[in-house]
Amino acid sequence: MKDYLLEIALRKAGIIRSRVSEANLEPLRRVVEEYWKPYEPREIEPASYSAVDGSHNRVDFKGYTLYAVMGYGLARINDRVVEAPVGDVDLLLPPGVSERIQLYRETAEAIAAYKVSRSDLLMIDGSLKALLIHPRPLAGELALRSAINKAEERLGEEFFQEYWEGINNGLEGIRGESLVVDPFYSKKIIFSRGLLSSDDRGIIALLEYVEKLMVLRRVLEENIDEDRSRIVYISKTSRTMEYFKKAEIGEKDVVPVISDILLFTYFTEKPGYSKPLIIPLEEVKRLPDTGVLARIIRGFYDEVGIALTFTRIIEGGPVFKLEIPVRIASGGPSMEELESLIRRFMDYMKGLEVNGYPYPLIEVDKASKITRGDMHTIAQSIGLLPQITGREVLEEWF
Repeated sequence: MKDYLLEIALRKAGIIRSRVSEANLEPLRRVVEEYWKPYEPREIEPASYSAVDGSHNRVDFKGYTLYAVMGYGLARINDRVVEAPVGDVDLLLPPGVSERIQLYRETAEAIAAYKVSRSDLLMIDGSLKALLIHPRPLAGELALRSAINKAEERLGEEFFQEYWEGINNGLEGIRGESLVVDPFYSKKIIFSRGLLSSDDRGIIALLEYVEKLMVLRRVLEENIDEDRSRIVYISKTSRTMEYFKKAEIGEKDVVPVISDILLFTYFTEKPGYSKPLIIPLEEVKRLPDTGVLARIIRGFYDEVGIALTFTRIIEGGPVFKLEIPVRIASGGPSMEELESLIRRFMDYMKGLEVNGYPYPLIEVDKASKITRGDMHTIAQSIGLLPQITGREVLEEWF
């Protein structure tokens, strides 16, 4: 089978390479140059800064899954280094295991960000916009509304106000704690209210999703003022096509739809940034918008937008995406204010860079990584090995 696929790949090699070759994308060079603004950042190390990343891993046994998630924050405040690990190890029963583990990881990262958010610069690995996408069980608007209705019928009409207060109390309680065994308020509710059957799947997904959105709200509230922002989401890779999806390059020029980050990488070299775009949080239209949740979630995110830009802080260095949350309720910042904010972040990151990338993000990536070996150690230490995984027939025991 491998030889068969290799033969196909070799026969199509030229076609595949041409689709992403710089020469084939040449018609877009002029458009890229129109968007790119050269800027040589100053090397300014912020008085305080923090970085957040996370990871997850799992082992599937017959009938259940052992998972581990980690959100990890690292801060330097007043010449003092502060670590903020937030993790969990537990079992999940199918279905929907993958989505739930991803939600737990994202919530753990948000809690870690909350714990280290009192700094001049908070850098979070990833995309804010991606964090607002529904998990699969709530993918459609009807499914979301149905889950809300079922939750209110089962848990009471005032439940989500109590849920919001419980999450806030929990965040305040763990802010200074170095070890938190059960960081997720949603799990406490799921077990205490007996939401354990397959019929409760939609309610479970809703509680876990809403918890993430509520924690994110607290993180954003602490880091976005009316006139400035101290938080930035940073992506080393990106599939967004916001800049070039409607680029006019002439009727004769036909180029494949390609990501913004690749085009800025190909056709720029010196430090600078792309003219920022304000991206409304499109997913807000599908966020919970009934009852108490309309006020706590939809009402808040209606007032937030993302200033999107791509940047390079050293010549020949990597291009990466910045998503800067900003308040847009009263019209939002002007283009001049946005560009000033981007340049300030670039100055800070230049003071923290290694090979053109902020080294605190490199450190939290390493510290948060959960390897297959880690999972083996965890499973063995709590007595789950040796157990049947179902892969023994392939002579794979872990």
